Amino acid sequence: GRVFRNGRPLEVFLEGLRSRGRRQMRLRTGLLRALRDVAQRSVALVPVALSYELLPEDESFYNELKGLPRPPLTTSGFVSWVIRGFVGELPCYGDVRLRLGGVRVLDAASDLRSLLSEVQNELVELTSLTSLHLRALAEILDLPPAAVIEAARQAGLPSHA
Repeated sequence: GRVFRNGRPLEVFLEGLRSRGRRQMRLRTGLLRALRDVAQRSVALVPVALSYELLPEDESFYNELKGLPRPPLTTSGFVSWVIRGFVGELPCYGDVRLRLGGVRVLDAASDLRSLLSEVQNELVELTSLTSLHLRALAEILDLPPAAVIEAARQAGLPSHA
């Protein structure tokens, strides 16, 4: 409550669970319900879409799609990855795209489910496709990558190919 009374911004991630298949999961309402009750005034919500070109686990996910078992997650593997990141030994994972959505107002009268549905739909619209994503789709569809990239452009999809 003190954060809002002092007029400070607060960054929250409402995704809840993460999908291994990269699909959008239903946003969670608990934190916003608490914010609405504690803030005692209107709160501005600004959806932010982060689109990553590559993720560290892309290779293991691709192998899963091919039917191979998922390697177990280990604490030592995570610690090793963090150390490699601190010393600059991680490979480049490509570009990150950040896009801001429209401001929504959360107040005592807000219907949280409706508000989150609007936010989630906007986040889907704001998410950018990269040439990597479009080339992967082309491989799955057994089509030439250039044709898939051009089709995405003609469809008006937000892409950075």
